[in-house]
Amino acid sequence: MKNDNENNVEDLQREDTTEVENEAVVAETAAEDNSETVAEEPAVEEQPTPSVTETGEIIAAIGVHEATAENILPTPQEIAETMPGIEEIAKEPQKRKNGLLFAIIGGAVGVALLLVALVIGIYFAFFSTTSVDVFADVEIVYDGANGYAVVEDGIKPYVSPSANEAQNNGFKAVINYTSDAKNVSNGDVITVTAVVNQELLDQYRISPESLTKQFTVSGLATVPAKYSDIPGEADIRSKATSFVEGYRQDDIDAALNKVSGSTLVSDEVKLYAIAYKADPELCNSGKTTYDERCGTIQYIFDHQVKTESTGYNHTYGTWRMYGLTNIQVLENGTLFQTTNYVVDMDDFDSNNDGFIDDGEMKAGYERLGYTFLVQ
Repeated sequence: MKNDNENNVEDLQREDTTEVENEAVVAETAAEDNSETVAEEPAVEEQPTPSVTETGEIIAAIGVHEATAENILPTPQEIAETMPGIEEIAKEPQKRKNGLLFAIIGGAVGVALLLVALVIGIYFAFFSTTSVDVFADVEIVYDGANGYAVVEDGIKPYVSPSANEAQNNGFKAVINYTSDAKNVSNGDVITVTAVVNQELLDQYRISPESLTKQFTVSGLATVPAKYSDIPGEADIRSKATSFVEGYRQDDIDAALNKVSGSTLVSDEVKLYAIAYKADPELCNSGKTTYDERCGTIQYIFDHQVKTESTGYNHTYGTWRMYGLTNIQVLENGTLFQTTNYVVDMDDFDSNNDGFIDDGEMKAGYERLGYTFLVQ
């Protein structure tokens, strides 16, 4: 016999069953309505839900990545492939920014260059100096012969590089060249100093590169130490002989006039002696000054004239000299001489008899420092 509680349970079960049955009827009715509307659509086969084991196998097969920007967002290459031209569009703002930056830099550089040019212009206009070689084209002048020469002081005018301005102001920077070198010879190296007018150089902004410079001595003539050292002496002797021959007739006429009615017996001109003296310390190289002897050579000729008058024979001797002074041998070996010179023999007559004999002639030349060579 069922109690009330049991009856209640059965009632509930029946109610539940009935409710389920009602829901099934409703579902069946709805399915029929849908089948009429979409009768032609194929039925979708329901896929079975994978189990937990199957899901794990699928995940292991395809792999699962952590969701980050690297695997979620597309790469630039992917964007470029899908959207051609996107790179150029993206660069436009940067190009405009770069262009503005370049314009600013270019303007700054231009201003800086302008300032530099202005500073340089002001410097050259008011503070710069022109560097010059004060020894350019300078020719050193020597006083004296080879072995005895000194540097001759000289003046070389130098015109400012600002030629027009300098000339308008009558500017000339006077430069004196000096050297303490003495007794210099060809081949010696000497130091020459330029003495400048610094006040004028400062006024015209001229700056000498150097005030000293070394030069190698050259061009000095040599005074032959002895007669045999004279180049071309044979030619000099020939000229001397010709010179004396020009006076031969004068000597003959003078002898014939000694005695009235005299006739010429004979005459002979011969070279009696050669006298030579070297004066290198008194020689100015390459100059023609008469007072500077350098080397002096004298050819002494004896002209003997014999005459006859009324049974008497007379012999008259006349000394004829031909001399050259200022004898020098140039660096190229040629002879330099310019002056004819005859020794004054007034004091040779040591006996005061109005005649100069051979002994007096020799002694007179030797007193003057000559080497006397009797021929």
